[in-house]
Amino acid sequence: MTKSELISKIKKLAKATYSQQTNKPVEPSKFPIVDKFPVIKDVLNDLFDFQYEAFLSDIQWVAPRPSTFRVILVNDGKFYLMYDGTDSGKGLFTAQRR
Repeated sequence: MTKSELISKIKKLAKATYSQQTNKPVEPSKFPIVDKFPVIKDVLNDLFDFQYEAFLSDIQWVAPRPSTFRVILVNDGKFYLMYDGTDSGKGLFTAQRR
């Protein structure tokens, strides 16, 4: 294979790859904290059975150490998720109502 053949094959593959991609606009997340801390999404999915967005109005990062998050519900109730350490590589959080 010559250099020019390699270049033409790379160009064809690049065109094919880019033609398959779509330019979807990135939607802003309703809760940016969940994007910043993905382990929170797992905890919320466990608590609310994968429907947490319908029950929450906001999630706020309250303290860095121990990581504490204020979860505000739609009915103006709130509880706190506090990080307690690791349990087999997964984050271990405690929910506490104040």
